Amino acid sequence: GCDQNYPIIVSRVIPDSPADTCFPRLNEGDQVVAINGVEVSHCTHEQVVRYIRACKESVSQELVLVVRPNAYIGEDIEEPDLQYVPLTPHVADCVPRPDILHQSLLLLKDSLASGSAIVNFEILDIDIVVVVVVVVQVVWEQLCTTIVMLTATVERGRIKCHQYWPKLFETQRYGRLQVTCVRETETAVGRTREFSVVNTESNEERSVTHMQYSAWPDHGVPDDSKELIDFVVEVRQTRTGMVEPVIVHCSAGIGRTGVLILLETSMCLIEASEPIYPLEIVRNMRDQRAMLIQTAGQYKFACDAILKIYNERHSETRCLNINNKNSEQFILFAEQQKILCKK
Repeated sequence: GCDQNYPIIVSRVIPDSPADTCFPRLNEGDQVVAINGVEVSHCTHEQVVRYIRACKESVSQELVLVVRPNAYIGEDIEEPDLQYVPLTPHVADCVPRPDILHQSLLLLKDSLASGSAIVNFEILDIDIVVVVVVVVQVVWEQLCTTIVMLTATVERGRIKCHQYWPKLFETQRYGRLQVTCVRETETAVGRTREFSVVNTESNEERSVTHMQYSAWPDHGVPDDSKELIDFVVEVRQTRTGMVEPVIVHCSAGIGRTGVLILLETSMCLIEASEPIYPLEIVRNMRDQRAMLIQTAGQYKFACDAILKIYNERHSETRCLNINNKNSEQFILFAEQQKILCKK
């Protein structure tokens, strides 16, 4: 609300609730503009809660929301350089409402040690074929060789991410780019694919690795962080020596994506024997993209995973001369996170 200098953003939709089952469905990241005809941009968080609760006492018991789909507006916040990366004009011209897609791409390599990039593919009022063309164009223009996908295409009967790649051994053409899926292997947590992308105008060919993690439950967190940690390690091994950004996306492009970037960044800091301050990292990430790490449960899960990574690393190197100051700082962080998670 206005008391926190933030717009009214939907942070979580409870499964099987009216918001989850209504049509059109209310989604995480949607901005609430009005409640039962009352404009709420100048309301505090407490006032908004009262408006919603008052609906239960009305005769109709209806809650009518006017929302801006998965949007974030911060008039007083400066956008960092390269936050939005536009596509080439001839591609942008063929896409209705291209601003939606432009807001979906941002680079974090200038602010995060991991050099990650986030891409959120939004399917709104745009034709799916055109969107797929744009997705492939983003991969080509950003010189990306690795795509990390943190969702299944369908979860709980709902489309979470439209399939933007061809089936195994099939070839599809997206504008001037031709994509072939040359390999697909099943893993413990999803699938890994290899794509051949050819520019038909220049005959240039590139190889792209597509790593899909589909073991993350919808509207929750994994029961055990080990599989996700192992997946992040595999991602880091794949991108060893790379200077190009890695494309990371889930469904809304904020929750699971934010957790992975926080974990990878923390791994970099641990290896460099640097202290870790998750809250500062998340604030830095949110300066680049609002709502990254969407819920308290996701943040707690990420902090627990960071502690696990550090403890395993520490046990492997306990016979070495470890920086005592760094160890003390990390212990302090651990105690702080325990306190935060209890609140």
